Amino acid sequence: MRNFYRSISMVLFFVAFIFNSKAQTTLNATGSGNTYSLINSVLAPGYNAVEAPDQATGTHPAFGQHIAQVFDATLNKNVFEFYSHLAEDNDISTGSTDRQRVEIKTYDQSPANLIGTIGETITYKWRFKLPTGFQPSTNFTHIHQVKPVNGDDADPLFTLTPRKGTPNRLELLYVPTSAGATTTLQTINLSTIENVWVEATEIITVGATVGTGKYSFRLKRVSDNAVLMAYNNAAIATIRTDNSYIRPKWGIYRNVLIPADLRDEAIRFSDFSIAEGAAVLAPITYYWVGGTAQSAIHGISANWNTALDGSGVSRSGAAADDVLIIDGTNIGGTTPTIGIVNGTATTTAFGQLILQNNAYLSLQRTPSPTTSGTSNVTINGNGTSADDIVIDATSTFKIFSVTTAYGLTLTQGINATGTIAGTMIIADGGFATARYYTKAIGSLNFLSGSKCFVNNTVSGDYPLGTTASTTTALGITFKSGSQLIYQGGVTTFTVTAGFVPFSFDKGSTLVFEAANVANMFDTRSLTNILVRNSATVTAEAFYNIDTLTVMPGAKFFLKTTGGSPFSG
Repeated sequence: MRNFYRSISMVLFFVAFIFNSKAQTTLNATGSGNTYSLINSVLAPGYNAVEAPDQATGTHPAFGQHIAQVFDATLNKNVFEFYSHLAEDNDISTGSTDRQRVEIKTYDQSPANLIGTIGETITYKWRFKLPTGFQPSTNFTHIHQVKPVNGDDADPLFTLTPRKGTPNRLELLYVPTSAGATTTLQTINLSTIENVWVEATEIITVGATVGTGKYSFRLKRVSDNAVLMAYNNAAIATIRTDNSYIRPKWGIYRNVLIPADLRDEAIRFSDFSIAEGAAVLAPITYYWVGGTAQSAIHGISANWNTALDGSGVSRSGAAADDVLIIDGTNIGGTTPTIGIVNGTATTTAFGQLILQNNAYLSLQRTPSPTTSGTSNVTINGNGTSADDIVIDATSTFKIFSVTTAYGLTLTQGINATGTIAGTMIIADGGFATARYYTKAIGSLNFLSGSKCFVNNTVSGDYPLGTTASTTTALGITFKSGSQLIYQGGVTTFTVTAGFVPFSFDKGSTLVFEAANVANMFDTRSLTNILVRNSATVTAEAFYNIDTLTVMPGAKFFLKTTGGSPFSG
């Protein structure tokens, strides 16, 4: 392990910090000294990590170094500025004049912690600013590359590429093999980042198969941390099978076959970082913009956007900590819409689910012509004190099934918590599983004024959990003023002896709108009981009921033997 610092202590001003270790390497401009020497001392000590047209086989030595250190007023510090000249520059790597390159890199002469081998996770982080009116090539203008080495290494694996178009775009590209097609993972209008400092974070788990490789990319505006581009894929090959390792490059690498499209350019870079291990990124919040038509809530989906009005970034990839919000004031994004969100889902997971401002989510299993069974939607939580499932007092969440082949469960992760102030509906319609599971005691609370309607008629399909293997005893609490409303079907409590999936606080109410089945009262302590809608309820012996209200036309029968105390 090596550690070294660059500083000028005489001026009580920290002008540079360069840190090399097994875990992390950072590079910043100092504002003094030879720029290439500074870069080389970090990325390839004793060797050359710079490729520029003023070097050996370059065509533009007269300009001098094509990377300078300049003071940036926005960041209030020195940064690197990369220059590319349309008429004079070439690519010294190939000697070609149909392209130009001024880049910095890691390579086989770099310390081992600056290249990525199979099984490692690496985080690349940097800041950059494109000038106003930046003119990219129609072909390619890469400002960042992740290059494979040895074997199939003709093309980069990932690039960040400005592209001429209508309008000009910034593209995140993926090339699985040099002989294969290029996939555009994300794209945004280039104008959104012109003359603006942005920060990129790229996390790569190096694996040659979709089962071992992982990739995520985040681009945010430095001034306010607004997310401008986001991509996540937990099943993607991030190195080719015959490669030895991967390495990063930054700078300007562009095709110049159509010079009329281009001009001399200068891009500023700062705060380069290469770290072993994955960075901890803040979860991204997405709003539903998919409207009312039945459509998926899971996976890669344009149904979600970082802005309520649809002006932000679409959800690309399903990160396990994503925050998903359905806001009833607008569920259509750029086309303002109100109404019920008819969502479908296969097995998926995310961080939080929030329904607010008269939102209504009606969720079912994604229909499939070939696959039957039950899918599970998991809310993982984000590890903070904030609740991870929130249904506000004006909103409704319905979990249901519509065919015998497709069931759906929703599970709170072991660290997730939730509050229901509005309405929850769980119903299987006589078809297939519709359930809500919890994994920790007291992790879901129905608040005063909330209502939970249950009506599951499939045998053994208990709406709020079944046995200790699938849910947690006392995982759900009905607070004073809340109601659990039984509308028919199997027992809400399960028939497992001694297992109670939820509890009633004093002042809560169990409402019967249909005749009960066996085991709903047996050896349980309940609070208030309300029987209405001409329902007939027969109670086994129970430990306690606070108050009993039987509405006109309804009936309540006590079991003929055994004590059944009322305390209200």
